[in-house]
Amino acid sequence: MNVVATYAQSNGSLSEQFSRSNGQPLSAYDLTWSYAAFLTAAARRAGVVPYSWGEPTASSVPSFCSATSAIGTYSTAPTGAFPTSQTPVSGVPPPTTTVGSPTSTATSCSVATSVAVTFNVLATTVVGQSIKIVGDVASLGSWNTANAIALSASGYTSSNPLWSITIAFAPGTAITYKYINVASSGAVTWEKDPNHTFVVPASCATTVTVNSSWQS
Repeated sequence: MNVVATYAQSNGSLSEQFSRSNGQPLSAYDLTWSYAAFLTAAARRAGVVPYSWGEPTASSVPSFCSATSAIGTYSTAPTGAFPTSQTPVSGVPPPTTTVGSPTSTATSCSVATSVAVTFNVLATTVVGQSIKIVGDVASLGSWNTANAIALSASGYTSSNPLWSITIAFAPGTAITYKYINVASSGAVTWEKDPNHTFVVPASCATTVTVNSSWQS
């Protein structure tokens, strides 16, 4: 009780545990049972002893603690029958055998010969600026900003500054790239490191989308 009085937070918040060495709050805090335990203990100290768990004889503080200080009723749990859905280890039924050929639900498909990769990036711009993508493969300009691919701002809004472009790649192509902001004067601003990396999947899918945000 002294520990709680000394180390409880100024707003009355209690922790599940307190450090034995310095009283620092530990573990979870604001647990209902922590407050219930403290209030029950305070009530008992004040001689207020409400019935506990339906036990009508536990209405006074005993002079000593023992296993029989509060008397209740006890009845043996019925044994009943073991649930049929929970077979005991000693009665494990033999495994069932499936007759006939299993039906396969798997479907096959051909690996796509070309994958349309949509690059989406959220990048806030002002009038006269455009967002482009440039990377280490020829289709992304081979890191030459003069050959960078311009993204479309058709879906751009003030709350969702989306720039987007779809480019076809061969499956399995590994690409490294970055977005650049190109001003109307031609000045180029690179987004910060690290570079973006992506491996075009070699699967049945013919389209895939890569979502990013401008790295500032």
